Amino acid sequence: MKRARDAVSETRLLTAYVGALPAGRARAVLSHLHCTCREFRKLYPQQSLLGQAHTTEWVPPWRDVQLGRCSPKSLALRLQATRRWLSWAFERGELDDNALAYASPTGLIEGTEPPLVLRHNLQRGIAIYLAERAPRLEHTRLQYRVHLDAFNVFINRRRETAAQHQVCEEALVDFLRNLAGKYTESTTMRAAGIVNGLLDFLFETGRIAQQPLAEVLARHRGRTRRQAIQSILAAAPGAPLAPVVPSPLFVSALAPHLEAYLKLMRAVGRRYERVETILQYLDRFVAAEPAGEVLLTRDLLGRWLASTSRLAPSTLRSHASAARQFCRYMARFEPRTWIPDRSLYAPRLPQFRPHVFNTEELRGLLAGTARLPATRWPLAPLTFRTLLLVLYATGLRVSEALRLRIRDVDLEACTFFIAETKFFKSRWVPFSTSLATELRAYLAARTEAVSTIWPDAPFFINSHRKRYSYSQVHRTFRHLLREAGIVSTTRRGDPRLHDIRHAFAGQCVLRWYREGADVQAKLPLLATYLGHGTVLATHVYLNSTAELLREASGRFESAFGSLVAPQKEIHDDVG
Repeated sequence: MKRARDAVSETRLLTAYVGALPAGRARAVLSHLHCTCREFRKLYPQQSLLGQAHTTEWVPPWRDVQLGRCSPKSLALRLQATRRWLSWAFERGELDDNALAYASPTGLIEGTEPPLVLRHNLQRGIAIYLAERAPRLEHTRLQYRVHLDAFNVFINRRRETAAQHQVCEEALVDFLRNLAGKYTESTTMRAAGIVNGLLDFLFETGRIAQQPLAEVLARHRGRTRRQAIQSILAAAPGAPLAPVVPSPLFVSALAPHLEAYLKLMRAVGRRYERVETILQYLDRFVAAEPAGEVLLTRDLLGRWLASTSRLAPSTLRSHASAARQFCRYMARFEPRTWIPDRSLYAPRLPQFRPHVFNTEELRGLLAGTARLPATRWPLAPLTFRTLLLVLYATGLRVSEALRLRIRDVDLEACTFFIAETKFFKSRWVPFSTSLATELRAYLAARTEAVSTIWPDAPFFINSHRKRYSYSQVHRTFRHLLREAGIVSTTRRGDPRLHDIRHAFAGQCVLRWYREGADVQAKLPLLATYLGHGTVLATHVYLNSTAELLREASGRFESAFGSLVAPQKEIHDDVG
């Protein structure tokens, strides 16, 4: 309850509610509500009905007092009117609990439905979740509400065996088993998915201290949600869940060396996620070999590489390179290990040349965002405009921009906090006040579209109020390219979204040339700003453009023109 729950508040809400009803119904509804509240005060003189909105335990005594004077049907009508009034107050934010919304007035009057007490109520959290993340189709939203309301009622009717939060793993397992006893497996799995989405939301917003289903799934590593739930339902009712032993990452005799190798490379700052997958392929191939001492020979590695010949040349090169690096590591322990020669690699492709966007092309892309369809998600045009501005004005990696959270954007200090990005580096990225103005406009529109904002929420959100995936952004970017008529200046297909990062680096160097700054001295600053480990990594982003070459040529002529001119005169004299 957000306001006082006394008789004055009760009268105020009654008057406001009845005043909003059609004139033909107002008188009858007011009579029902006055009778309900009057009899309630006789039973509980020091309380108001609003103060007991979280429970229906007051209904049986209230019913017993009036049954001699009123028919059961009349009492059910009064409860129905009360439920509608409390639902109206809940929607207005006057109440956070309404136990009557989960009850049948006829069942309560007839005594066939037990009273309900919302001890750990999720009602408000469910309402916000449905408003922000539920599907747009009405019948699908209704399915979500049915399953979520059933979950809320179940955990509040369940008896706690210990002083713990009601939304715990034990309660969740009981709920899933209860579902499986009533519905088909497909309905049970769908309900579990819907409840999982709610629990994610409640955990992210700090409404619950733990996400029990996520913890269960984490213990079932290597299994899908369906497989994990099936194993839960297969366990004996009431029996504690046995800890699941995760599937081993590597299974061959090379497993200790493979695990130690990955641990070593990650200790020096490599993520090695793709290499881990490649080494798993090698590990499974070795495990299928006849039993005996395992040695990485030329024959074994040759057969493994031959088994991957259907892959693209660049992928083949990745496999061969990962195997070569691991063999170099293994040679320290087993000198007979064969180290593949680089000639086994697929031919290296020509050096990639990105499309360097100019100012006019960026303006065309920004203009195209205003024409993006906004019927499904009104915030989409402003989201993509702001995202493009962030990428061009700061040179962030696309993944870094998409992973930004509300807490990472400091509009007062004009800085982004980029956490645990490439090479496990974190950094602060300052930006201009003009970009801060654009970000404030986006944040204001985002707040209007999504009322609930918590620090860990994604800054850029899609129609499901979740973080954009790279594929979603890439599809929209290709649409913007076509709308702006931008074609690639290279032979590698359409310009990439990552090419905007190249444009940022080039514009930085161009500005330094025009300001007369020492570019070589400033390159380490640019490398730090971009999140690179060395200046050499930044050189990849310094692509030659007509403007940059013109400024560099002018700088060279200003500095060394006097040395070049005499040579030209000598040649003229000889001629």
